[in-house]
Amino acid sequence: MATSTDPSLEEHFLLNKAKWRSRRGTLELDLILPTFVDKYFLKLPMNKRLLYLALLEEDDWDILDWLQKPMSVPKKYAYLIDQLNDSQEEKRS
Repeated sequence: MATSTDPSLEEHFLLNKAKWRSRRGTLELDLILPTFVDKYFLKLPMNKRLLYLALLEEDDWDILDWLQKPMSVPKKYAYLIDQLNDSQEEKRS
């Protein structure tokens, strides 16, 4: 029986939470965020996974603006925005 400290249970919970919260309702973000979660979320260290979930608390238009203009990104999200942009570059190649 799995316990609440079972890492696979926690990973499963966070992954599902990230998948659902990545569906934003704006086409641009819906093309980027769910794909990123599917491919990279579980590869992130736990602190970055939690930070990703915090990023999803931000306004859609702010996130989109940060993806388009990385110079305006709040420092705490810089790593994730870089990762999201890199994943898009990878997708285009």
